[in-house]
Amino acid sequence: MTQRHWQIELDQQVYNIRLEHSPWIGKRRIWLNEQLVHEGRRFFERGSYYHLPISGHVCDVEIIPGMFNFGYVLFVDGEAVLAIEYQRKQIRGALKARLDEYVYWQELARLMGLRLVQDAAATGIWRYNLIGARHGFLISIRYGQTQEPVQPVFLVIIRHTAMTEAVWKQFKQQLEHALSPLSRQEKRMNKQWTATELSTWIPFPYLPGKQTTTEVAARLNQLFDALSDLATPSTLDTCDGLNCTHKTGVPLQLVVVEAVPFLLCSLCLNGLAESFERVEREYESQPTNTSQLILPGLGIAFLGGLLWAAVALALDRLIVLTGPAIFIALAGLAYWLRVRFSGWVVILMTLLTVLSVVWGVYVMGTVVAIQRWPDTLMLQDVPRLFKIVTQALMGDPRILNVALFLGLVPVVPYALSGWWQHRVALKRRLQPHIFVVGGNSF
Repeated sequence: MTQRHWQIELDQQVYNIRLEHSPWIGKRRIWLNEQLVHEGRRFFERGSYYHLPISGHVCDVEIIPGMFNFGYVLFVDGEAVLAIEYQRKQIRGALKARLDEYVYWQELARLMGLRLVQDAAATGIWRYNLIGARHGFLISIRYGQTQEPVQPVFLVIIRHTAMTEAVWKQFKQQLEHALSPLSRQEKRMNKQWTATELSTWIPFPYLPGKQTTTEVAARLNQLFDALSDLATPSTLDTCDGLNCTHKTGVPLQLVVVEAVPFLLCSLCLNGLAESFERVEREYESQPTNTSQLILPGLGIAFLGGLLWAAVALALDRLIVLTGPAIFIALAGLAYWLRVRFSGWVVILMTLLTVLSVVWGVYVMGTVVAIQRWPDTLMLQDVPRLFKIVTQALMGDPRILNVALFLGLVPVVPYALSGWWQHRVALKRRLQPHIFVVGGNSF
């Protein structure tokens, strides 16, 4: 049983906090002034936070998993507070790495004049957000990762006035030119710039062991200086709510919606969750259009079967790629027909892929039978030919089983991955992560 103790003073009142953690059974209990405020169990610890009910302050106890031990730290209004036990021994392991990360981000916030805000719903390094305003632009800097290749980055999110796609492309080219000469790594990351109508997302290399906070701040400041000459900032005294009836003259709250910062009045903030629920209901009420996929899907399956047979006869080693190709064609057809993607649509596309492979095996068997036909094939011989092929496949199903195995083994992981990625993206759109930073005192 591990115990950690903290003693803090807030608003002229002393608070004593005690944590008990049993790493082997995952049990943890937290006391605030000898009153039990949390008790639970978690067998697979990947990092957890527990909020303490102290009025007017944000206090979280964090359990940090290491390779062989655990670290424990208390955050009070974003400031790290070490337990009393750590004051008598050297800090190392996971706790030291966590505190080094915290100091790095805290120093970067100081150099750039931004606020370091920790998202209570995130874990580890994903909690850190640098938020503020530069040259009139709302700025959010957080940890992220690029996709191809996977690299850790500073993800810089810039709020600006609405841009069309054509205007944004021109803006991107001008900003790249203004930032040249860039490092080779930053030039590669420029290809992964993304944009929405109201924000631009720019990845910068995250190399805390190789780049000092001073170097990072200088590069980011260069970005913001160039940005001020090329884009129009969103106003900092106006509510960003689309249907807000009182845009100016009211107190505003800084709110982060899926990493993008917004300024909202209390009325718009209270209606934010309701508006997303309304969007979700509207999405669920729309027709799925699944039935529209069946007939065109059968056509794709027919052509896919011919392709499967041709590849099997000419390039048998590439046959494993045919199943995914048919599935991707069906997915493209579903997108073109505006079919609402769901688990049932994935099952339908998988069944059509199976049907296509079965048809391909039958076509391949027919071609082989024609090549081995002893005499010239006449029209009256066609029913007999199909009967022979059918009996051969039914009598020895090994060819069909191998074909289905080679056709579906690559498809199933691809289908599940695509379905899961779509589900995550849809959840972010309909149920976005929202956290309130507070007043807009920049």
